[in-house]
Amino acid sequence: MLYIGYAEDIPGTDEKRAAARDAHMAYLHGTTEIVVLGGPLLDANDKRTGTCLIISAPDMATAEAWFANEPFNKAGIFKSMKVSRVMRGTWHPELAADSK
Repeated sequence: MLYIGYAEDIPGTDEKRAAARDAHMAYLHGTTEIVVLGGPLLDANDKRTGTCLIISAPDMATAEAWFANEPFNKAGIFKSMKVSRVMRGTWHPELAADSK
């Protein structure tokens, strides 16, 4: 099953984010069997405002535990984290190939 984690940053946590970045990337790359898609949320000026991750997990409890252990979350960067089940509907990953 797919789950989306949508997290908004607490303003002014850039230093915390930088300190946790290596652990965050190691967590994502260490769970490649779980992570489907992920990336930063950006405002109109491309300033990072949060994180969005889609993962594959057998149930909500597993998904919530995975997000609870996510290093940015553990570092106190997020003012909110919403985890929801999502169904794969329209799927065109080739359209994201060149997006940044």
